[in-house]
Amino acid sequence: MTNVVHHCYSCGACDDWGQMMILRTAILGAMVLGTASLAMADEVLYCVETDVTGFAWDNQRHVTRRGFNPARYTIKITSPTERTITPMTGDIAGISDRYECRPVFSDKDQITCRDVVGDLAPWVFYRNTTFARAYLAGPPAGGHTDPNLYVSYGTCTKF
Repeated sequence: MTNVVHHCYSCGACDDWGQMMILRTAILGAMVLGTASLAMADEVLYCVETDVTGFAWDNQRHVTRRGFNPARYTIKITSPTERTITPMTGDIAGISDRYECRPVFSDKDQITCRDVVGDLAPWVFYRNTTFARAYLAGPPAGGHTDPNLYVSYGTCTKF
């Protein structure tokens, strides 16, 4: 490739049409890849819960209504139908989950995302600036890992 560049541009003569086309294709490809990587870099959100409320069960299965500590998340938008959500706080900080997303009815500004493992922790985003989410896997729904049910809302900003 450097021989083609040197031959075509240092001496000003490029008599091999095939070599010139390879050079142009390589330059165009580098420009497209550079643009795509910049676009993907803009598709990361930093989201913070404003408030979290729900129910907690103890070992004797007694329930209390309570507030929970707000959490922070990074959300990578990998496509219009897929996001990777990573908690930044709590017991599962740094563990990413993949979510499938779709528009809510005909409102293109609002999408709902579900964990590909199940529908137990849905997110709803509005214009990628606000969100609501719920955790529905706790008792009485079976809750083997987290003995809580909760709902939260918050805001997102681009990284």
